[in-house]
Amino acid sequence: QVPVCKSYLDPLSLATWMCFLATLQCAVMAFFLEANY
Repeated sequence: QVPVCKSYLDPLSLATWMCFLATLQCAVMAFFLEANY
């Protein structure tokens, strides 16, 4: 079970970070676009 956890942990955490950063970037862009109006 340990090798399975090791092989699945990194891609899952990587996808989580990518999704989190994309959401953060989208929120910042939306904030600046709203500030222009």
